[in-house]
Amino acid sequence: MTQVRAARPTLATVISIYEIILFAIAVFGYVSMLVLRAAHPELIHATLLQTAGTPLSALLSLAGGVLLWQMRSTAATLLGLKAVLGVIMFVVMLTQPALAAMPTARTIGLVTGVLSIILNVAIAWYAYKVTSVTLTPAV
Repeated sequence: MTQVRAARPTLATVISIYEIILFAIAVFGYVSMLVLRAAHPELIHATLLQTAGTPLSALLSLAGGVLLWQMRSTAATLLGLKAVLGVIMFVVMLTQPALAAMPTARTIGLVTGVLSIILNVAIAWYAYKVTSVTLTPAV
């Protein structure tokens, strides 16, 4: 049996580029947060999960984007892990007492968090569907 890989669809190319750009934005944001925390430690109150989860999510974006570009089935697994990590970080964000004191920020966090989770799950599902390997008998 041989593995037959389909040509990369246009949407897979767009998602790959999106995930790689997302990595660059996450790295810039994370470095900016570290610089701001060093200059003004009283302004940044990130949990350990947020501090560790952001670079992990960025690395999953990069690896998932590259593997989707190569049409590897592992891309779906990594992008699925990124979606699960996003759900965990969203739940942690909802439990922060400082957010409860700011109803507008809480509403914005809820809307963007839910939309982000939906997008990440949809991307992981699409990556799974598009990279599923079809086995055909060798001729």
